[in-house]
Amino acid sequence: MNKREKILAFITGGIIGVMLIYMVINALFLAPIETLNTNIINAKNSVATLKRTSKTMKRNMDHLAKLASKTYGLDDNEIQKTAFPYLMSTLDKSGLTSEGKGVTQYKPKNVGDLRELSWRIIKNGKMEHILNLLYMLESDPVLHRIENLVITPRERDGPFRVEFDYIALSLASKKGPQFATTRPSETKIAINMNSKKRRLYDVIPERDIFRRYIKHVDPPKPPTVVRTKPPVKPPVKPIPAGPGPKYRICGLPTFQGQPEIWVTNEIDKSGAVHKYKEGEKLLGWEIVMVDYRPMPDPDNPELLSMARVIIKIDSDYWAIEGNQYVNAKRMLKSSELPAELKLAIGMNE
Repeated sequence: MNKREKILAFITGGIIGVMLIYMVINALFLAPIETLNTNIINAKNSVATLKRTSKTMKRNMDHLAKLASKTYGLDDNEIQKTAFPYLMSTLDKSGLTSEGKGVTQYKPKNVGDLRELSWRIIKNGKMEHILNLLYMLESDPVLHRIENLVITPRERDGPFRVEFDYIALSLASKKGPQFATTRPSETKIAINMNSKKRRLYDVIPERDIFRRYIKHVDPPKPPTVVRTKPPVKPPVKPIPAGPGPKYRICGLPTFQGQPEIWVTNEIDKSGAVHKYKEGEKLLGWEIVMVDYRPMPDPDNPELLSMARVIIKIDSDYWAIEGNQYVNAKRMLKSSELPAELKLAIGMNE
């Protein structure tokens, strides 16, 4: 082997040695370090993802807890015992009556982990009372929906007809975390019926949306020589609105110095008259007193109404004029209360 070949062999051996040393160092140090760096990066990404998920879950859990606090209960029986009386109380306070038929419960409906209970409400009454009901349901913070709302005039003289579905929601689930509700069954309705928000609903009757359409007729052109009176348009007939409710105050006499309230059920063919006294219950409402002050008739102020019965619903006082249907009751302002009643309840003049 000459000198040149020895140099080539030495260089080749050096290259092979360097490669072997690199392979050993890479196997022992470089590759594990790179793998470790990759695992550290993946772990940091996983921790960041878990932290975001944890924050989202906590935020969602807090939100669900707040929503659960606005529900009626966790099971069907609890919701039925709480929601149904509350709905009936709302009907009474609005001016509509909860007596008789008109409230039908549907079968519960499952929507994923949620559960819905619904009632179908069909009632007749004054537009004012229907607007009271809509305002109260809208102001109630409990989780609920109002669907299929329809308001129609009746075919003959009488009240309007309102029908809708009232749906209550339960967040109860057989799996996963459970949430407590804070809607007690004895919850009272505390809504100001004389507030500015309630007055906003008056735009509905003010717009007279149930008035029949009257086709526009161009007025006749005035004659060139002789003036003639424009033709008189025929009066627009009022929209009939249906028969009145069945209970009517047919008399407010006194017997041995004590007032009596006579109520007749016009649907009952026997024509029976039921007699009540002050302090008794009329359709579930407390009879406070009979007011014999002559006052303008609320339906016809040009006439005088000689007597009315005053009832109490929750903390409000309502009046039903003599010979008026029970459904025509109206809420009294403090200035309209008799002096003896103000004195009895401790109200200042």
